[in-house]
Amino acid sequence: MKKHLALSLIWLCLMSFVALGQEFRATITGRVLDQNKAAVANATVTVRNPRTNEAIAVTTNSEGVYNVSFINPGVYSITVEASGFKRYVRDNQELQVSQTATIDVTLEVGATGETVTITAEAPLLEETKSDRGNVIENRRITELPLNARNPFMLSTLTPGITYNGPAIYQRPFDNGAIADWSVNGGQNRNNEFLLDGAPNNSIQGGNNLAYVPPVDAVAEFKIITNSFDAQYGRTSGGVINVQLKSGTNQFHGSLYEFMRRNWLDSNNLLANTQGIPAGRAKDPATGKFIPAEHFLDQYGGVIGGLRRARQDVLHVQLRRLPRGHAESGGAQRPDRGLSAGRLQGLQGRQRQPDRDL
Repeated sequence: MKKHLALSLIWLCLMSFVALGQEFRATITGRVLDQNKAAVANATVTVRNPRTNEAIAVTTNSEGVYNVSFINPGVYSITVEASGFKRYVRDNQELQVSQTATIDVTLEVGATGETVTITAEAPLLEETKSDRGNVIENRRITELPLNARNPFMLSTLTPGITYNGPAIYQRPFDNGAIADWSVNGGQNRNNEFLLDGAPNNSIQGGNNLAYVPPVDAVAEFKIITNSFDAQYGRTSGGVINVQLKSGTNQFHGSLYEFMRRNWLDSNNLLANTQGIPAGRAKDPATGKFIPAEHFLDQYGGVIGGLRRARQDVLHVQLRRLPRGHAESGGAQRPDRGLSAGRLQGLQGRQRQPDRDL
């Protein structure tokens, strides 16, 4: 008993290290130099999120190097201050999921009260990490059409991603079929799904997806197609790392309802070939048309804001998916002669389904 308990504790500790190693937050690193390319030591680098007023401040070392880790993806303002130099400000710096941004700063000699503001620069290149992939940012998540409102289906916008499941099973509760991905020609269902850096694979089925968040709750996600970085090692396929939205210093939210009804759908091909009207099915016992009810509702809402008592942020989501479906089609059955084994007159009867007794 004690042996099994010890092994269980060791396993839990190892799993916690694995979870901690799969980081979804961003990092900023770089050097602070003067106009002669000499290192500026003890400069203060402050990274601030204007939406939440969160700020992280670090100082450069003797070589002018700084490193700011564990930054939630978003848009930030970067300020660098040092004695004898003008204040450096870089606004609207976007940081994406799992990004390591290298930002080198050149300070100008002058009074600290003077400010040099950087408003636009070329996009940052990933210089310190070896993994490769694609970020699906919030604008594409909210504006592109989605079958069944499943944000994971936007992964196919990334080169090398192939979805192998049927299109009908892209709904948020079809956790098995929507895990049918292959990356760069690899084996199916060998991918890792992460939610804010935590494992999101189900223990049931063939490496199923555990939870599909609502579209309105997703900030962005990154698909890593070549997971060469050492923090990813559990899977031989790709890694899909999802970042959920966070609260800000102001309350905001949304409500939504998406519905499907018979009168909004076109008739299917099989029903058209058999003369069955849209939204109806043929009763094989009577041959009469009966209602074939089909409805799907996806409604819910999200809200986020500041908990002033504790000065931290919160984000709450709610979703429901009531549905109903009936197949619209026909059925074939043998008449009395065929049931008795008499095959005479069978020629030419293949095109006569639902023959009455």
